[in-house]
Parts: sequence; C-alpha cells; structure tokens
Amino acid sequence: MKFLQEKKQREELIAVSVSLVLALLKGSIAIWTGALSLLASALDSLMDFLVSSVNLFALVVSHKEADLDHSFGHEKAEALGGFFQSFILVLTAIFLIYSSIQRFHHPFELNHLDVGIGVIVFSIFVSFWISYRLKKTARQTGSLVLKSDAIHYAVDLYSYVAILMAFILIKFTGWPLWDPLMTLPIALYLGVQGFSVGKEAIDELMDRETSPEIRQKVHEIILKHEPQVLGMHNFKSRRAGGKRFIQFHLEMKLHLSFEHVHEITEGIVKEIRQTLGNVHVIIHPDPEGHGEDESDL
Repeated sequence: MKFLQEKKQREELIAVSVSLVLALLKGSIAIWTGALSLLASALDSLMDFLVSSVNLFALVVSHKEADLDHSFGHEKAEALGGFFQSFILVLTAIFLIYSSIQRFHHPFELNHLDVGIGVIVFSIFVSFWISYRLKKTARQTGSLVLKSDAIHYAVDLYSYVAILMAFILIKFTGWPLWDPLMTLPIALYLGVQGFSVGKEAIDELMDRETSPEIRQKVHEIILKHEPQVLGMHNFKSRRAGGKRFIQFHLEMKLHLSFEHVHEITEGIVKEIRQTLGNVHVIIHPDPEGHGEDESDL
C-alpha cells in the first residue's frame, strides 16, 4: 500500500513539473507568434500546473492514516481534487470557445510559424510520455485524480495535433482562420471530458453504489460456504479513492456456535479481499429465520 501511495505522489509531482515547463514554453512562443491556439494551449498547461498541484496536495492528504476525526481515512480528498479539475476543464473549454468566436470576427496574421511548429512537436512527445505514465499508474492504483489528469494530458495530444495541422495549413494557404477553426472541436471535447470527470467525482463524494459486478463476485464467494451460509441481504458498497467499502448481512444456520460463525465470516472477508484487492469489508451475521432488515436498506 505504501509503495502505491508513494508512486501516485511521484507521478503527480512529475506532472506538476512538466505542465509548468510546457506552460512557460508555449506561452512565450504564443506571444511571439500571435497564435490563439498556442496561447490557449499555454493557458491549458498553466491550468494543468495549478490543477496537478492541487491534486498532489489531495493525494498527500488522502493517504494520511485514519484518525479520530476521520475514522474511515482521507481517501475522498482525491474525489475533491477530481471535481476541482473537472471545474477547470469546463472553464477552459468555455474560454477557448469564446476566444475562437472572437478570432473569427477579428482574424490575426500569425508570425514565426516554424518556431511554433517545433514547440508543438516537442509538446506532443512530452504529453504522450506523461499521459502514458499517469494512465498506467491510475490503472494500478485506482486513483481518480491520476485518471482525470491522464485524460487531460491525452486531450492535450489531440489539441497539439490540431494546432500542428492549423499551423501547417496556414503556412501553405495563408488563411489565418485555420487557427480558431482547429481550436473549437478541442474546446468541445475538453468540456465533455470535464463533465464526465465531474460526474464520477460527485458519484464518489455522494457514495454511489459500486458496479453490479462487485456484488456478483461477493455472492459467488458466499455460495462456496453453503450449507452453513444461506445467503446475504442489505448489501451496500461505495468507493473512496482507490479503496472500496463493502458491508452486508450474512444469513447463517441457526445451530452454529459463535466461534464457528466468526471463523466463517473471517474466511469470507479474506476471500473477498483476495478477489477484489483493496477493500474494507464489514459483515453482520444473522441467524437463520431472521429476514431482511428494511431499516438498513
């Protein structure tokens, strides 16, 4: 666990450093060339820097040990970071759409396109590298923060290709409106991704039930313990960061001793953890004949 925590923080720190370098580089060249798409990309990298910094803080906080005030831990700090990032994504999309419309009304001739093309090619390689690292670590750790960051850097790749195409077309056709024309679809995609990440963050903050597959896997494990175990009810689950929480009532044979019940439930908990990985399990054993407690639903 500690290794995964440190890995998430290390990857986010790399993302913070890379986004700052790209923001400064693209910002200076955007001012020199006058390219709206490159300026928008520089602002996007600046947002990446600010958001990744907040996300790094969220990762550090979320991995603090549980304490008296936060007995279930601090993992939901990751969801807060993800929600903040979704907000920034949507704002950035709105800014890009507005700026593109303005540029259509007031075309601007671009300068030093060869330098701009070189910067974009460099940015493509860097963003591909950091997006791959973040996505890989997000899959390994289940981190929503790293997943949202990986999406953002992947979107940057599409935007870089679009900007590169715009620069090349402007260079050979002399038509400056390729710049805002290529910026619009990037902005729309950015907004859609922002809403998607925001919904996932809200689901986590509001304790939305995990996927039906989780319940099915738990049910399959319980079936292995028949006839002592008769079934389960009042199943509840939620997710916080890379950790999942599961609780349910387990109906068991009436004649079983307290010691035997404890042995069976501990065995089931162990099997669930082996199957699902990082999960916190609470089982409430019910004697045979005691039906589902509606007050717990």
